[in-house]
Amino acid sequence: MRRNWKIFRQIREKYTSFLHSRNARAFRFRHSFAGMEITAAGLRAVRMEKRKKRWCLAACSEIPFPLGPLHFSYADPGIADREDVGEVILQTAEALGGYAGRAGLSLPNECIRIFVREFACLPETEEETEKMIRWWMEKSLRISPDNSLISWHLLGKNEKNRENVLIAVASRDTICAWEMLFKACGIDPERIRPSGIDQFHYFCGEIPEEERIAYIAFPDRFLSLMMIQEGQPLYYQCIRIDSPSFLLHHLETLYENYLEQYAGMPAGSGPDLVCLAEPEQGMGNLMAELKEMLCGNIRVLSGLRMENLCPGSEGGSSCSDQMPAAYSAAAGAALGLTLRGGK
Repeated sequence: MRRNWKIFRQIREKYTSFLHSRNARAFRFRHSFAGMEITAAGLRAVRMEKRKKRWCLAACSEIPFPLGPLHFSYADPGIADREDVGEVILQTAEALGGYAGRAGLSLPNECIRIFVREFACLPETEEETEKMIRWWMEKSLRISPDNSLISWHLLGKNEKNRENVLIAVASRDTICAWEMLFKACGIDPERIRPSGIDQFHYFCGEIPEEERIAYIAFPDRFLSLMMIQEGQPLYYQCIRIDSPSFLLHHLETLYENYLEQYAGMPAGSGPDLVCLAEPEQGMGNLMAELKEMLCGNIRVLSGLRMENLCPGSEGGSSCSDQMPAAYSAAAGAALGLTLRGGK
């Protein structure tokens, strides 16, 4: 369990060992890599292959839960009917051609809480650092550490000369429930991360390293904002959006919170570049409103270019194509399987 939960210790070397790496020695390639994302509506999955230094989309599938949407929370994995969800997992594995024995798994953002917090100083050992983080978690978040799994990653010092730490917290029962269900279906979830982080992992190769970046994405039913300063994530927040009409208001709130509490920057100062993760279909009007509101240097991230080998692809069995935006988190989960062990 601890091996699966160390979600930030296997991510590529870049942005202080957190983001995408161009160093090929950091990878260990197998023939196929499967990634699965659990959403409220169903299970999204991809199978990717590396052929002649180029990624190929070998298969993708989205299968809905027949009994209706699942409902998640930090303490509730949302598995209302194990047989119903298990059948969807088996159907998804079959749709991927049976290559899903080991898979990267993206859990809903409700199940895993992500924080970037600063500390004046940190202990010298990992054990003492984890004890301090657990103490902070209990005092500040009111979360009991006894039934919690945490993963943390040092991001380096900020402009205040304080240590920034990326922290993920999840209920042990929630992680175990999903892990056991997938294993019962013959699938080992080798990497488990929140969908917002896996989606970022998919897009991060397009983000410049030496600018002040605002990264905005739309994981399933959520809005996420990450602020990156000179390659170092300084702020991350992911909040649920029940109605698209409130999205702009929530984005303004998140950005003001960053300016006031995390960066110590005066109001009105903005990023050098705004990177928007390509949204799913049906969000065209929203994207236009975002661009009008941000009024700056904006780049829409489209993800990896790859050969589309899915049966029935337009242009034949192998045509140049983009990964559909709806599968970006599942693709990020699959990419996580290419990594060597971290600390």
